[in-house]
Amino acid sequence: MSPYGGSPEGRPSAMGQQRSNWLLPVVVVLVVAGLWYMQTGAMSAKVPGTWQAVFLTNNQVYFGQASDLNKQYVNLKDVYYLQLQQPNAGQQLPRQTKDQQPQFTLLKLGQEIHGPMSEMWINRDQILLIEGLRDDSKVVKTIADSKKQEEKAAPSAGTGDVKTPVIPPTK
Repeated sequence: MSPYGGSPEGRPSAMGQQRSNWLLPVVVVLVVAGLWYMQTGAMSAKVPGTWQAVFLTNNQVYFGQASDLNKQYVNLKDVYYLQLQQPNAGQQLPRQTKDQQPQFTLLKLGQEIHGPMSEMWINRDQILLIEGLRDDSKVVKTIADSKKQEEKAAPSAGTGDVKTPVIPPTK
């Protein structure tokens, strides 16, 4: 008998054949189980915080509650976005100095002329990054204030068509 588990003639021994008979099916089962595990979202990513900022490849940023992070389309609910504050018709904004920053308004998705729902499905290929927001961030505080105003104004309606306050620039 050879020290490598075969017979002196070079044929595998019965023990070597038994080992190879069960090894291949075990490897196949492990590979299939691993692929299934990844596809079903069992290894789901979790972004910290209740609210997330989703930065897109077209330089837009949306705020909301993200889910389905491992799928091709990430779900974003309760969506808000920033809009540069524009002057009313016939009104001009004062010229900005070097120290002034632009003023932004945080808007809830749904106020637009086409009337979208406040939920988005964003193609993962268009996402640069998803960032968790702290509860003490200006955006989260502004959203919370907006939701309180919404509840006071129409507790039963809940349309969500609310223009939230201006976010002051950081210094």
